[in-house]
Amino acid sequence: SSTTVWAAIWSAYQNLGCFGHGMMYAYEPWSGHYEVKSPIWTMAHTTQFAEPGWKYLPVNSGSGFLPEGGTYVTLVNPRTGDFSVVVETLVGSCGANDGCRHQPGDAVQPQTLYFRPQGLLAGNHTLRVWRTTAQSWFERLPDITLLDGGLFALTIAPDTITTVTTTSGQSKAGASQDGGVRSASATLILRPVEDNGVLQSEEGSMNRSPFPLPYTDNFDNYVDGAIPRFIADQGGAFEIHKSGPSGVLRQAVTTRSIEWLYNWGGWNRRYPVFTTVGDPGWRDYAVEVQGRLLASGTSDGREPQFVALCGRMLAFAAFADDVPAGYCLNVTQTSWDLSIGMGSVKLANGTMGGFFVSDWQSLRLEFQGSRIVAYLNGEALTHVVDTQFPAGQVGLASGRHHAEFDNLHVHPLDAASAHRPFEGEPLISDVQLTAILSKFSTHTCPTNPVRVPLRHDFDGFLGATFKVTSTKQVQELGRFVATGNSELHNVSLIDGSSWTVIASAAIDPSAGPELDGFAWASVPPVTVLPGRPYFLVSFERSGGDFFYDWTASGILSPAVDSVSPVWAGKDADAHSWQIVTDELQTPHMYGPVNVWFAKDRPADIQEHMEITPKRHEESAQRSNAWFASTSLSAVLVLFHVV
Repeated sequence: SSTTVWAAIWSAYQNLGCFGHGMMYAYEPWSGHYEVKSPIWTMAHTTQFAEPGWKYLPVNSGSGFLPEGGTYVTLVNPRTGDFSVVVETLVGSCGANDGCRHQPGDAVQPQTLYFRPQGLLAGNHTLRVWRTTAQSWFERLPDITLLDGGLFALTIAPDTITTVTTTSGQSKAGASQDGGVRSASATLILRPVEDNGVLQSEEGSMNRSPFPLPYTDNFDNYVDGAIPRFIADQGGAFEIHKSGPSGVLRQAVTTRSIEWLYNWGGWNRRYPVFTTVGDPGWRDYAVEVQGRLLASGTSDGREPQFVALCGRMLAFAAFADDVPAGYCLNVTQTSWDLSIGMGSVKLANGTMGGFFVSDWQSLRLEFQGSRIVAYLNGEALTHVVDTQFPAGQVGLASGRHHAEFDNLHVHPLDAASAHRPFEGEPLISDVQLTAILSKFSTHTCPTNPVRVPLRHDFDGFLGATFKVTSTKQVQELGRFVATGNSELHNVSLIDGSSWTVIASAAIDPSAGPELDGFAWASVPPVTVLPGRPYFLVSFERSGGDFFYDWTASGILSPAVDSVSPVWAGKDADAHSWQIVTDELQTPHMYGPVNVWFAKDRPADIQEHMEITPKRHEESAQRSNAWFASTSLSAVLVLFHVV
């Protein structure tokens, strides 16, 4: 019998594919943080209760299925007669999509089991019992006694692992079963972390911390052939090449390898070779590097050789037939382009006078909110506005040819904010277009974070409902600009207590977003009061501009108590607004949509008055028809997702 573990310690960035398949996590070498996960204690139910040379008893003679779901196995010491019985009643996937393969099925209630070991230890013996549940890992339970005749009873709850043994010496984190401390070369210091009553991990004494900025590596302080700190190759091989005391990062793979993953997606034409470094949460920063080609010609006989500098690389999901997400400045001997989605869409491109092979070129990218600037050798190539990837790592790429990089440097830029004509703050800032899966326990290969889906399949009103904690004045309404948005959108603010439209504006995204990613429009100042529900919605049409689904989130203003996604069909009335709830209890919204709060509370607090600002004609007709048909009396809130 054997167990294969992939991997014993998981030390890969969280945004790479198949995250979470390790017995321990140690993916922050800069902080020293590690997490001891449940598989360690699952395996301890066997490894701490048997030694090499012990034997498994055969099925139906010491091992088998439990009558009400689950399995048991018995290991024995042929020399001494000591034994350990491991009983599991796990429920769920158990690492396979078709369940835990129990017969007749998974356990649904406690079951009392009676065991009579035959031909093993005789007489009265103390049996030690250890158990693991979702709430408590590898816990010592009270001992039970093996009576004359060898009979003992054990009550097993669903979704547990229990080991009963005649042996001693088991421990957790260096503490012996009898409360003492065994001698050991190292002792883990553990503390439990719970999420909804389920133990998620046991953490080391080092606290988590973001990847520190600024970050610089000139690649000099390594031996020849070494892999630099924090570099994570996803294709090819990036290693140190020394010439005297100086070093560079060289991409060394020049022939096509057996790339079984890349072949699935069919995209291994231009980007089979890249490496990443940094924090998936980096937002506003500048990155620069020197790069050069070492020979002229083509990559794989197809496209010109190139070097590339990438930023905001959000994720790479190889098993999902996806390409690396992010922005890349690609440079050949005679051309350049700034691409989105690793070359799939060009945001800008151009030609230039050819440079000589082996000449160093300086590549630089600046990210600040929705603004992206690309430089080559100190000259600005292009300035574009795009909101698809608000955060992500740094990357270096090339074709299947030798290429070298040196003097990689990343430093933070001031956080992006909208330059509004009014002092104040938005309802939501630092929009997050990725859904972070906080419980890395679903062992599948889609990456974290998962991008919020773009949609344009709905006719009606989408946005958020919110409450404020203090009286505020609204001066502008906003809608987030997804790439390619060009239509006018009617955005309205509704008082949910009276069902009155208190502000409305036509938002024009065609000029591009502000640095914060939103297009804004002024409205006559209107007051919102604490304790009242407000609905902030944009009218969308099927087949029109894209909007982000309800899992979009961000940082809330301190003046806002809560935010939840809300939607209603184009023919909705006051009874059909529907609020989406989710177990993560984070501020989410469709769109996203936004309001701008004035800095100070207005001196004159006036009751809401219905207003009729200028609107785009088509949106206004739809909106007015809906509001005219509304009874404005009550609302029935349902809970599901469109």
